[in-house]
Amino acid sequence: MHWLTLDGLSDYLKTPKSTLYKLSRKGIIAGHKLGKRLLFDREEVDRQIKLHSKKGPRQEVAHGVRRKQAS
Repeated sequence: MHWLTLDGLSDYLKTPKSTLYKLSRKGIIAGHKLGKRLLFDREEVDRQIKLHSKKGPRQEVAHGVRRKQAS
């Protein structure tokens, strides 16, 4: 197991910390609280991202309405 802090995960995924907080709250990426620290298992994050990205065609959100992107 390789644990990442929020800063480490942000660097690893090249994603802003605010986005990672949102993904964690939605349950897309599982974070584990240890005291005041939020930690992420890198292998678990990789699996969750692959699983989430395979759920279907990507969708574009415009004005709150989801539309499928053209293939």
